[in-house]
Amino acid sequence: MNLTLAVDGDILREARKIAIDEDTSVSAMIREFLADLVESRRARRRAQVVHDLFAYADTHPFKLGKNTWTRDELHERR
Repeated sequence: MNLTLAVDGDILREARKIAIDEDTSVSAMIREFLADLVESRRARRRAQVVHDLFAYADTHPFKLGKNTWTRDELHERR
C-alpha cells in the first residue's frame, strides 16, 4: 500500500543522509518506525489486559474446588 507524506525539506534531507549511512532507504526507515510503533502499542495493550486480569482476580477471589485426581493420574499414559 502506498502513502504520501508531506515532510519538511530539511528533515527529509537529514533522513536521506541517515538512510545512506545505514544502507537503507527513507521508505524502509518509515516502515520500520511504523511497525515498531504498532508493536509497541500492541504490547502495551496486552500488558494492560494481563494487569487488569490479575487486578480483577486479586479483588474477586474464587475457588475451583477439591482436586479429585493425582498428578500421576493426570499424566498416566493410555
